[in-house]
Amino acid sequence: MQIKLKQAYSVKKECSQKSTHTGVIDEGDLTRLSEAVNDVLGPVNLTFKIFKGYTNLPEIEGNYQVDVSLTCQRCLSDFKTEVKNDFHFYVGKNLDLEEEEFAEYETIFSNDEGLLDIVALVEDDIILNLPLIPKHETDCNTYLLDQQKQIEANPIKKKNPFEVLKGLKTSLKH
Repeated sequence: MQIKLKQAYSVKKECSQKSTHTGVIDEGDLTRLSEAVNDVLGPVNLTFKIFKGYTNLPEIEGNYQVDVSLTCQRCLSDFKTEVKNDFHFYVGKNLDLEEEEFAEYETIFSNDEGLLDIVALVEDDIILNLPLIPKHETDCNTYLLDQQKQIEANPIKKKNPFEVLKGLKTSLKH
């Protein structure tokens, strides 16, 4: 049994402890993701750590994996796909961070109490990593493929319109 992770973590406390968290986020906690896909097929497996990096600013890095059900845009049937990603963000308290100085990673912001909502962060990242055009890995609609192959194998032979004109021309000469 995996450990259910908390909703929010104190950035300051986690930086001082330098601990790595591994656990799950229940699919019931992911309401926006549930609206974006047909079904969330299980909990999100998540590993992350919050630490102070070489810039002396808090950073969060980790990875997640979740299975979701999407509708294939080719055949309109449901299929299961895995969404996984490695992430790395700076954690800021306000919007005063200079863009050039911290352009290496994207910056996310904790709330006024210094808490970082890990569930919202991961849910946003999962939604951003969903495929733009969901489709099966392989050719999924065999009926359409068979029809296309049959059409290509037996092309329709059209009469050349110039042959008709040529025949008309020769008949007018006589």
